[in-house]
Amino acid sequence: MRRYVHKGWPDIYPLLFILPEDGISGELMDLMLELVTDVPYQRTNRYIKKATGVAISSQTIWRKVKRLGQDERDRQEQIRCKIFEEGGDDYCQDYCQLPACQSGGKESDLVSPVYIELDGTMVSSREAGEERFEIKSGIMYSQVVQMGEKRRRLMDKVAYGSVSDSETFGENFYAFCRDNGLDLRREILFLSNGAQWLNSVAEDVFPEAQKRLDLYHLKKACGIVLDEQELNTLSQAVYYKTGEEIIRLVQN
Repeated sequence: MRRYVHKGWPDIYPLLFILPEDGISGELMDLMLELVTDVPYQRTNRYIKKATGVAISSQTIWRKVKRLGQDERDRQEQIRCKIFEEGGDDYCQDYCQLPACQSGGKESDLVSPVYIELDGTMVSSREAGEERFEIKSGIMYSQVVQMGEKRRRLMDKVAYGSVSDSETFGENFYAFCRDNGLDLRREILFLSNGAQWLNSVAEDVFPEAQKRLDLYHLKKACGIVLDEQELNTLSQAVYYKTGEEIIRLVQN
């Protein structure tokens, strides 16, 4: 460890420019991020010490996570600006050959659709003067595998969350999806509970997507006027009949 001194300047230790910051390697940083996603900072501290022998204070973990979070938000904002302010919505997936249908069809068959699901949930706040605020979240997936009689697994799900306003969230989520491989040539199904801000995101950011009310809220709305047998018939029709057939069923 050599020190370089220049009058009027702070001392410089060149080795520090290439060593991991605070002695935390990239592998240890990945482990730390995996842990803090699910457990508190103090428990993350104990787990890291037990697994690696490295002692990292809870305050250091908090500071690192906060900085990495800000770096990720800055990166997402750059992607959003590139698409919505500079018109740079151009990605390599738009030029690749579309994969064959997941159902085992021929190359000429339509590929499985991409599903977009958005929702929001209110949580309590620690900030003075703000009792509750909304966390908005969205997921994107296309590969659904049957794991059991009533259980399915999403094989390629990516998730995004934010506390920003609905307009900013919609643009950031679209940029996130594009950065994670969304191909605009594929059929896109937009699923939501029908809330006004979700309808606005669907129309403004995903205008080409087919809009769908999720089954839970469809049944909740229809349950006001339908009996249990009629509701079950409608629920089955949602899966196996076309929109026109469902409309005729409701009319009858």
